[in-house]
Amino acid sequence: MNLIPFTVTIPEKDRDPALADKLKAEWPGILAWMVEGCMSWQRGGLQPPNAVVTATEEYLEAEDALKAFIDENCEIGKDRSDSINNLWNGWKVWAEKSGEFVGNKRKFGDKLVDKGFPRTKGAKGRRIYLGILFVAHTAYYPSAYGGVGP
Repeated sequence: MNLIPFTVTIPEKDRDPALADKLKAEWPGILAWMVEGCMSWQRGGLQPPNAVVTATEEYLEAEDALKAFIDENCEIGKDRSDSINNLWNGWKVWAEKSGEFVGNKRKFGDKLVDKGFPRTKGAKGRRIYLGILFVAHTAYYPSAYGGVGP
């Protein structure tokens, strides 16, 4: 996905309501330009300009619910680790309260790995994620939540 920032708005007084009709005579040239662009893309791949790359990265980061959960509720560090159950329970509460898609525990764990938190086996074969610890800093977690509170 690429986000294309539209940073210019044509003032109403400068808009041409007959533009579509005026462009009809140019349709063959416009189509040829589109086909050539497609061929170029197939030969060399998509090479978006920096403005598109930057806008896309900023949008994806802003829409990254897991990153927001981690930033708000977890401690990160080499000396940190936590069980999938503790992380998952915290995520479920946070996601539901935030209006985010909860998903399932397996995919949640896979996303943690994608974020750079390796999975390993702890005591009794329980899944542990290294480098992250759920600490429940926010008001989302009343004391009724497993005894964990702000």
